[in-house]
Amino acid sequence: MTQRIKPDQAGRANPIEKKPPGIPLPRILIVDDENLFRGALKKELVSRGYAVMDVRSGKEAIPVIRRSKPEVVILDQMMPGMDGFETLTKIKKIHPAAQVIMLTGYGGAEAACEAGKPHVFMCLKKPCAIEEIVTAIEAAALENAHVSPVSLKQWILGVFFKRYRTDALPRRFWNGG
Repeated sequence: MTQRIKPDQAGRANPIEKKPPGIPLPRILIVDDENLFRGALKKELVSRGYAVMDVRSGKEAIPVIRRSKPEVVILDQMMPGMDGFETLTKIKKIHPAAQVIMLTGYGGAEAACEAGKPHVFMCLKKPCAIEEIVTAIEAAALENAHVSPVSLKQWILGVFFKRYRTDALPRRFWNGG
């Protein structure tokens, strides 16, 4: 049976209906000092069903990251005060699982990616089409979905057995025994 993708009011495909089953739409935080760009992007993403928060600086982003733990952060590289790279460093310390999409209007996107590696999921050059941003968001959400959580018990046993360099891990520990 083929799955039909129903268009929304503007004729665009609805991402809620084409996403893989079991993967919820990610919460998104937009960090950009350009009010018009940030507002337009938020409006587009909300119309597609995403939960979107937005702030105008890296300093404003930090408490939102702590409180809301968004899965995807769309981050402008050049902002007054705390720039994108400083904000990126703080985001990754607070919420390492967040996928960061860096937007740059200055220089090449490749240079921005090189400067932010390994913490940047993807770099896009401004201005970019909304479809390009949505594709990046969907890829970031899939990347987050592939990360399997490790139980505290598995983590402690892994650290213990790694420290004492033994492969003789009793199966009963891993199977809930």
